[in-house]
Order: sequence, then structure tokens, then C-alpha cells
Amino acid sequence: LLLTLVAFAAALALTEAAPGALVLAWASGLWGFLAFAMQMVLILVTGHAIASAPPVMRGVRRLVALPRTGAGAAALVVSAFTLGMAVAAVPAGRLTDRARPSRVIPAGVGVMAASIFGLWWAPVPIAAAAAMAIYAVGQTLVATSATATLARYFGRTHHGAIRSFAIRIGVIGTGLGPLVTGLSADRTGGYLASTLAFLAMCLPVALAGTTLRPPEGAGG
Repeated sequence: LLLTLVAFAAALALTEAAPGALVLAWASGLWGFLAFAMQMVLILVTGHAIASAPPVMRGVRRLVALPRTGAGAAALVVSAFTLGMAVAAVPAGRLTDRARPSRVIPAGVGVMAASIFGLWWAPVPIAAAAAMAIYAVGQTLVATSATATLARYFGRTHHGAIRSFAIRIGVIGTGLGPLVTGLSADRTGGYLASTLAFLAMCLPVALAGTTLRPPEGAGG
């Protein structure tokens, strides 16, 4: 409810939309997200049922016992990230073709935010690997949808310049991430501060993503 009020106030202040139009947009968007929310609930329920099955539990216990050194744990986490991106690539592409970017990109950012919290909380290497695999899925959703959206909304005329700018922003963020994490560890003795900072960064991106609309004359 609080996020709804914040988004409504921001849209009222930063756009020319009337209050009635914003309410109608919120209502139509709510029902649009309802189907996606039910899909996520189904994933959670079926995932919990599968994870609770005795054969799966035995497999998880064996996986937990695999990393015996710090290097092994790091390799497991990196491998999970790579595997998550590889597995999510095709489904992300199909979802990008079927769903609006104003739904796919915020959903991907939400997945990334959840995985960031999971990575901070992870008590064992296998949990950290699972969090990184989930993060890879969210990142693949965002990257795939954003790349296609740039081409569809702005065509080929300025695509190179726009892509170059977007990639530059991504590289800067990738470079600043370890710096923020290291400062958090040095100043506070842990990663909670950097985790909260990353989560806070996800919120405005997700909110901005819900406002994505093709500009006038898109595709030229």
C-alpha cells in the first residue's frame, strides 16, 4: 500500500496525468499483475512440494556436503550463476516476446532483489549458490527484455548510441558493486549495509519499469 501511494504521488507530480487516469491505470495494472502473481504462487507451492520430497531432500543434503573449502564454495556459487543464466536465456526470450516490458523488467528486478537478500542470509554455500542462480534468472529477464525494448521502441537509427550508453551504465554499476560491498565489510564488519543499499536501488528501478511505454513514432 505504501509503495502504491508513493508511485501515485510521483506520477501525479512528475507527469501530466489526471488523478482519475492514474486510478484507472492502477486498476488495469493490478488485474494485469494478478495473473503473474498467481503464477509466482504456483511456482512457490510446487517448488516447496518438490523440495519437501524425501528423494530431493537427500539430494540437497549431498549437495550441501560438497564444498569442503572456500575455493570449492566460490566455484559452486559461480557455476550456479552461470548455469542460471544459461537455463533462463530461452524462457526469458520467449517471455520478452509475449509480455510487455513494463511487466517483465519490474518482475526481473524483483527477482534480483529477493536473491540479493537471500545471498546475504545464506547460511551455507549451497544456499548462496541457489541465491546466485535466482539472481541470474532475474538479471537475464531484465537484460533480455531491456535489449529488445530498446530496439523496438527506438528502432535502428540511434540504437548503437543508446546501447552504448546503457552498457556503460551497466559497467559502472558492476565496478561500483564490489566497492560498496567492501566498504560495508570494512566499516560495519558485515554485508547488511550493502545489502540494504542494493535493495534500495532496486525499488526505483522497478517502479520506473512499470511506467515503460513506447514513445510516439517508436520503431523509426
